[in-house]
Amino acid sequence: MALVPATPFRRTDLGNAERFVAQHGEDVRYLPDWGKWLLWTGSHWKIDDNLEVKRLAKETVRRLYDEAKTLSSDDKKDMVKHALKSEAEGKLRAMLELVKAEPGVAITTAALDADPWLLSCENGTIDLRTGSLREHRREDLITRRVPAPYDLDTDCPRWLAFLDRVLAGNTELRDFLQRAIGYSLTGLTSARVLFFMYGSGANGKSTFLEVLRALMAGYAQQADFTTFLERKGDGPRNDIARLFGARLVTSSEVGEGKRLNESLVKTLTGDETVTARFLHAEFFEFKPAFKLWLAANHKPVIRGTDNAIWDRIRLIPFTVAIPPEERDRGLREALLSELPGILAWAVGGAVLWHRHGLGTPALVHDATDGYRRDSDTLGAFLEDCCEINALQEEPASALYAAYATWARDGGEYQITQTAFGRALEERGIVAIKRGGKKVRVGLKLLAGGAK
Repeated sequence: MALVPATPFRRTDLGNAERFVAQHGEDVRYLPDWGKWLLWTGSHWKIDDNLEVKRLAKETVRRLYDEAKTLSSDDKKDMVKHALKSEAEGKLRAMLELVKAEPGVAITTAALDADPWLLSCENGTIDLRTGSLREHRREDLITRRVPAPYDLDTDCPRWLAFLDRVLAGNTELRDFLQRAIGYSLTGLTSARVLFFMYGSGANGKSTFLEVLRALMAGYAQQADFTTFLERKGDGPRNDIARLFGARLVTSSEVGEGKRLNESLVKTLTGDETVTARFLHAEFFEFKPAFKLWLAANHKPVIRGTDNAIWDRIRLIPFTVAIPPEERDRGLREALLSELPGILAWAVGGAVLWHRHGLGTPALVHDATDGYRRDSDTLGAFLEDCCEINALQEEPASALYAAYATWARDGGEYQITQTAFGRALEERGIVAIKRGGKKVRVGLKLLAGGAK
């Protein structure tokens, strides 16, 4: 006759691990690639940063004494002896080490927040494609949550009035911002854009970003503007690593004349994999899910002339200066009190973006186009100093020398001769050999210098 144990688990470290999973397994996950535990909060998963998993392990050991009470005398003594041994620090560590290898406990970071259309809020999970709400589910592996309930019957009159004031009543721009914010609620980056709010002070752009960060608090990160500027050195990008998992990244203020890190912006706003690491930690790879919202009184310098960078820029002008007598010190609190209504409005924007795309208002298109023209120093040189003519040609060395003089005299940044040649090629001004010398075909330096 087979012996049937009085309890389903052995009195070993492995048995304790199995007990732990039976008692707490639904609410615990482990990330081997980060060496972190996750705990279920009832609405989302969160990193265990206060040793809660260790407390659960101690609870599992304490329950051994309850098991003992159900056993016969000899078994009870053995179980109590096992329970006493299990209280040791080493035994607790051994239990948790074995828990990590139990089926369903270990997951990868790639599995977290994997559905870009789901958004967790206080009262459920929203499907951003449809605007529908359902219950929170552990299997979604969502790790973030917005700090507001979702209710389609709530509205946000102060928020809409604020937008109407700072946008000078431009409904096309307001509708664009609704779709842009809705898009930012998702974990998608398919639009491949960077939102840049520009204008002098007291125009509402800082308040706008503050409300947006508050709305998406669980999904948002604030970054220093220098993260997105050119820098020397290539050390660990801790500032990039901390953006993992965010859906919204905001940054404000940039000094005049600072240069945008165009290569990084292309990577962060595209569908490319980013390599980053925290200080004193291993490198890891991730695909950004965040949308960049920048705000400043000065436009960062963009030297690239290619569409790869300019197709990403959406310059949103904030041109209304709010006079001192109209500034409301209680506006921030009033707007934050409308977060449930703003969430419903933003989810409506996500549904509209899903159906119709982002679109670009005429005001944003024209402002971005003007930004591009102002940044095109090579175009300015060609306009000032050259005649564009397919039948003309100019020695490459003479052309660059003229450009260098023009840039120096005008206080413009001077690109290298290689970059100069590459930029000309992009404009269809090609190089050929003529008599053993390189010439550029398609233009001629003006005889009298600049126009």
